[in-house]
Amino acid sequence: MAWQFSDDLESGGFGAWLSTNVDAGGAIEVVAEAAYAGAFGCHALSGPGAGAQAQAIAALVPFATSRAFAQFRFRVLRAPAAGVSRVAYLRLVAIANIVELIVDNGVWQLRVRNRDGTTQTANLPAFTIGMWYTVELEYSWNGANPIARCYIEYILRATLTDLTAGAILVPDRFHIRAETTGAGDNAENHYDNCIVADVYIGEVNLMPPPVFQNGFEEGNFTAWTGTSVAGGGVVEVIAGAAYQGSFGARMAGGPAAGDEARCHQTFVFPASLIIACLFRFRPVVVNGAGRIEFCTLRQIAAPPSNTSALEYVVGNWQLRLTNRDGTVQTVNLPTISLSTWHIVQLVYDRSGANPVGRIFVDENPQVTLTDLTAGADRSPDQVRVRVSINDAGDNAETNVDNVILSNAILAMPTPSADIVRNDQEMPFFEPWSPALIIEALEGIGYKHTGYYDPFSRVVKLGERRNWGSVLRR
Repeated sequence: MAWQFSDDLESGGFGAWLSTNVDAGGAIEVVAEAAYAGAFGCHALSGPGAGAQAQAIAALVPFATSRAFAQFRFRVLRAPAAGVSRVAYLRLVAIANIVELIVDNGVWQLRVRNRDGTTQTANLPAFTIGMWYTVELEYSWNGANPIARCYIEYILRATLTDLTAGAILVPDRFHIRAETTGAGDNAENHYDNCIVADVYIGEVNLMPPPVFQNGFEEGNFTAWTGTSVAGGGVVEVIAGAAYQGSFGARMAGGPAAGDEARCHQTFVFPASLIIACLFRFRPVVVNGAGRIEFCTLRQIAAPPSNTSALEYVVGNWQLRLTNRDGTVQTVNLPTISLSTWHIVQLVYDRSGANPVGRIFVDENPQVTLTDLTAGADRSPDQVRVRVSINDAGDNAETNVDNVILSNAILAMPTPSADIVRNDQEMPFFEPWSPALIIEALEGIGYKHTGYYDPFSRVVKLGERRNWGSVLRR
């Protein structure tokens, strides 16, 4: 499964999108009141009157499966009573809209453009004003005849098959839009959690599939691109380094400068312009008056550089970011205790106007560094989990387990002291967002305190609460 595009608007803007566009009487913005989950969502407004529109446009790349799926959270606030208003669609730029969610004179419809240029429609259930829905549009051209489908709340609601002849249009744009074509009409919508993929997204895949994932359960490093040692460095997979399961990775080095022990994984920098490395981390020994590197997102292509890194420098844990002009920034982090398992997520985010290095450690707020310089693109294409000694006399030993590379920032579990755990567990196939955990618990009639652990892929639940309680996030 490949994710073409993903944006939950949590950046507070449209940096992940190709562009926005408005005509007279239209407006589009990212605001708190439009959020389905998190802090921000998209508010699109059009009208009153014909010819008004407001839209955000995402660029897509070729679909390897000859199938396109666009999923989004959607809430209609005002729907036009007359004319045709497009709400969301997949399009081949400068040619035609291919599959659309529209409202036509008050009737909600799926509309598809056939190969011969004609269109066909299928009626959909009405959307209740003010209620959030999950909508997924599909266009598949991998069979004898192209097929368009619309899913609402994960239920297939309409199917249209193109039985005509002609050239197939392959979408390269995704639009969300508010539009009015009737005099005096208004259209107003909220959008959140927009995803485009080349397979059906559905309910259990609302977090992106990993770019890479390994928990060392093979007992070796065969899943990785490779390992490397220098000087007195040691890298091995052993039972004593496991956070869970049978095996974890142990790295050690020092006291000579240049000692290194690492495993590394090479990847293609994602189209989402975000790469996140989330892992379990237990520092066993960290002694140093110099600089010791533990995890780096590295650009191995020219110019080679450790773009974003977790380091220990002169007694302080730090986030390090290499700027586009080659200079370096650092910022201190909260203390990472020895001989204790921590959860760490290291991120390089190029989805906005300026690259951002981010790091999350346990329950602490994220720490960020923003590159405001100009220069070479330093998008990483390799992750290195390592112990690397830069100064003579320093030494370190760490354990690492459950490494996940993702093209989106993953939700961090929040195991708080006031959560009373018991043996109840709810298994899920993929990491779920906090909002979906709330929905799942509400769906079985009660709420719990709890948190999601993306490594064991279960929600750790505390004692049962009544309806008035709040699921911790």
